[in-house]
Amino acid sequence: MRRAFARAATIVAFVGLAFLRAGTATAQTGDPIAALQEAMGELSEAHKAASAMVKGHVPYDEQAAAAAMDSISAMAVKLPAMFPYGSESGEGTRASPAIWQNFADFSAYISRLQATASAAATAAPNGPAAFAPAYDALAATCKACHAAYRVNPAGEPDPLAAP
Repeated sequence: MRRAFARAATIVAFVGLAFLRAGTATAQTGDPIAALQEAMGELSEAHKAASAMVKGHVPYDEQAAAAAMDSISAMAVKLPAMFPYGSESGEGTRASPAIWQNFADFSAYISRLQATASAAATAAPNGPAAFAPAYDALAATCKACHAAYRVNPAGEPDPLAAP
């Protein structure tokens, strides 16, 4: 019990720092691409933590699963503002110009991300059998958005592509 609580506390602290870091990157550098890359990195870490539980690589921990999904849901609320006009090109960006050409559709993906993350967080206390399909819906949303709106450098696979 103590170990599960410590793990959940670590994730909650990690999520708090992620939001702080993402906000300070933009504030300090004025670089929306850097801030977005940090935010996407934090989303990726939460996604990886949940994926490891679903795949059985680590023991299922309902508090950690819910915390990972809560962090994704909270970040999704902030994502649209992290794609300001004028940030569609720059060093290191993988954001497709299609985002700004069809921002309403892109925003719909983000809304689905938030909704699926919230649903997965709600499912987490009901055990891995309930969490896995909810997480799979979130992963499918991420993958579909990446397919439509992420540009991968030549030869580099999408991290969400099946191995």
